[in-house]
Amino acid sequence: MATPHINMTLTESEFKLLTSVLFINEFDKDENISNNAKKLEDKLLEYSKRNGENIDIGLFLSEIPTLIYQFLRFNRHEFIDADKDGNIIARRIEHSDDMN
Repeated sequence: MATPHINMTLTESEFKLLTSVLFINEFDKDENISNNAKKLEDKLLEYSKRNGENIDIGLFLSEIPTLIYQFLRFNRHEFIDADKDGNIIARRIEHSDDMN
């Protein structure tokens, strides 16, 4: 298996936020968004490694645009916040345009 080109160290709270965004996007009406979110989340949960209080993740360059689009898509539909423990607080915001 190839080694990812992009390696990042996230706090546990940041990792929870990242995987929560992907989990919520799994329910997107757009099947492409939903499938990509599921694939990225599964990869992060399987291959990420705990490093003390942090979590090391690796991504390939080709995955970065997909990850960015996942955040843009999520931000288009959700208000998100996290409590002091890093647990996600999100609610759906309705938009009047067709980008669901």
